[in-house]
Amino acid sequence: MVRLRLIVAVLVVAGLLLGACRPIVAEPVPAQANEAAMGVIEDFLDAYETYDVDKMLALHTDDATWTWIDPGKNFPDFGPEGKLVGSGKEAIQAMFDTDRGELGMVGYILFADVQGDIVKATELWENDYTRAIDTPLITQSTYKVRDGKVAEWVWIVSPESSRRMMTTMDPLEANRQLMATINEEIWNQGNLDLIDEYYAEAYVRHEAGYPPDLVGTAGIKQFIQNLRTGFPDWNCTVGDIVAAGDRVVVRYLCTGTHTGEWNGLPPTGKSIQFQSIIVHRIADGKVVEDWSEYDSLGWMQQLGFELAPPQATTGLPTPTVLVQGAQIRSPNGIKVGPDGKLYVASVIEQAILVIDPETGEILERLGPEVGIDGPDDLAFGRDGSIYWTDFFKGSVGRLASDGSTHSQMVAPGVNPIIVSPDGRLFVALAFLGDALYELDPNLETAPRLLAENLGGLNSFQFGPDGMLYSPVMSTGQVVRINVDSDPIQPEVLAEGLNGPVAAKFDSQGRLYVTGAPGAEFDGIARVDMATGKLETVAVTPSGIDNFAFDANDRLFISLLAEGTVAEAMPDGTLRMLGPTGMVGPGGIAVVQRPDGESIYVADLWMLQEFDGTTGEFRNRAGLGPFTVAVDGDNLLLSSFFSNYVAVWSPQTGELLEEYYDFAVPLNAVRFQGDLIVVEAGTSSVVRANGADPTQRETIAAGLALPAGLATDGDNLWVSDW
Repeated sequence: MVRLRLIVAVLVVAGLLLGACRPIVAEPVPAQANEAAMGVIEDFLDAYETYDVDKMLALHTDDATWTWIDPGKNFPDFGPEGKLVGSGKEAIQAMFDTDRGELGMVGYILFADVQGDIVKATELWENDYTRAIDTPLITQSTYKVRDGKVAEWVWIVSPESSRRMMTTMDPLEANRQLMATINEEIWNQGNLDLIDEYYAEAYVRHEAGYPPDLVGTAGIKQFIQNLRTGFPDWNCTVGDIVAAGDRVVVRYLCTGTHTGEWNGLPPTGKSIQFQSIIVHRIADGKVVEDWSEYDSLGWMQQLGFELAPPQATTGLPTPTVLVQGAQIRSPNGIKVGPDGKLYVASVIEQAILVIDPETGEILERLGPEVGIDGPDDLAFGRDGSIYWTDFFKGSVGRLASDGSTHSQMVAPGVNPIIVSPDGRLFVALAFLGDALYELDPNLETAPRLLAENLGGLNSFQFGPDGMLYSPVMSTGQVVRINVDSDPIQPEVLAEGLNGPVAAKFDSQGRLYVTGAPGAEFDGIARVDMATGKLETVAVTPSGIDNFAFDANDRLFISLLAEGTVAEAMPDGTLRMLGPTGMVGPGGIAVVQRPDGESIYVADLWMLQEFDGTTGEFRNRAGLGPFTVAVDGDNLLLSSFFSNYVAVWSPQTGELLEEYYDFAVPLNAVRFQGDLIVVEAGTSSVVRANGADPTQRETIAAGLALPAGLATDGDNLWVSDW
């Protein structure tokens, strides 16, 4: 935005004319003085725009003051009087760092009246949020200049501006709330009269499994009516919601019981449970277009229908399964229940799994049908209730013994959870935050913040002494915490661990922790609490998420990349309770080797390598890719979750190139020496120069939801909705 410059001479003349109408006429101020004062204020606003702290402080006198006033008292940070005052350069820098550094505010002069060393200006102030809601702040500023420096700045915001800023909803948040309302009122409650209010007349739905597109409000009414006739108790809970531009992407967790006729199928009485992902396009507060994707095959199989594969007519060989999936799609928290069974939380499975520790059989799934969604860790209350943390939503849930559920919002990143021996409930934030809280066991009163910036606590446990023992991920330590001390002061017991994520006690009161030093991938060490000495007791082939001891001190470990729970045996071996395998396979690439071709699979946590003929495991690397493609002698990886594109060498195991500035990369390939990346954030395909990847051009824009990429060297294809 161009800052409006003022013609000082015109203002001087205007001031003289106005002065002639006053009873007392002041002597006119020389134009040079006006220009000098205005120059100081322009430098002041330049320093604000560029966030130049040194320049800003140099422009002020040592005794300078800033006064910000909100007459409407709409800004809560301004206190009950609607005013903030800072005196001296230290206070001014603090206000500047908050307003410009944290909030990103910049100001522009719309009109100014300059009288000697006093500048009165009407200004426009804005940041990313005010631009998003199209509500800039209109303010009146009075600057007093002394000896070429700002001695005083009084900034008064229009009450209407501050009111609109605090009450206007971000369009992206409005879109998120719109989809949550539509899901509950129309789809779950069956209030079809609201469809005309929330869906555009020209609405179009692209539904996987339904070749003809659904068109218009009449089409979607009929679709929902048919669905709720077949499944009267239809219910979807909103998992994740991501909004960008005019699109809202929602992951739904849906359940229903087939008690009515549906699409010609007689009722079976069976229940279904599945996930779907829908991309909604919104305009003028209404849904105008949807792209829906879900597991229609799994739906039919849950209803008891067997789908026989068609007979091969092409002469091609029958497909062979080379590599199997794992028992659990990444297990997370683990506890031994009062019944002696293993209770395993899994964010990706969207459930707490009850497992027989002897056979490894999954006995029960506690998922969305009982109110559990996205559990990361869990704990048992003294009354037998189950608590769990929902990492992405930031909430804590409770499943009572009578089957009722209740949840409470804490903050995104809520992860470890534990109930103390006297029944108190504690949680901590990890990865997305760093704090320790005490919660009301009934999840009714507000969470109580105990401490922040502790270094990243994770799965913890109370010891025999009533103290809380926890790993500290960022420092590689184990600490002891008195949760009743004020302030909280962790005591370090041991150091030198490799990213520890869990600390637990056995029945003898001995402390154990993950991140055993010297383990190739991960391991568990026993901690001598008197000396801090570490003794490795178990080594695992991949990363550990959590572990637990049963009443007989049998050690059970949840293995993220293996997709199962393992029991650490006394002889140092691991007994896998279920089949291991891939946990979240995405992209695939075939690479020729002297000893036969290899298949590389981007498998959520790992880049897995298998023999292309037998499917035998060959190697893996903990790179966390979602897609993989051949790039000469190397492999090209991408991950929208970690927002990276990288080139990796199978020969050396090194990352040769890494890029973190693409807008949510969904895929990447090499084409004619250049890097081609699909960006979900821009709905486009970007070509980055092979010699200088910072030189980029958009080669396809305006796509709906681009994903797959393929090339034969001369041509390039992209899949899109």
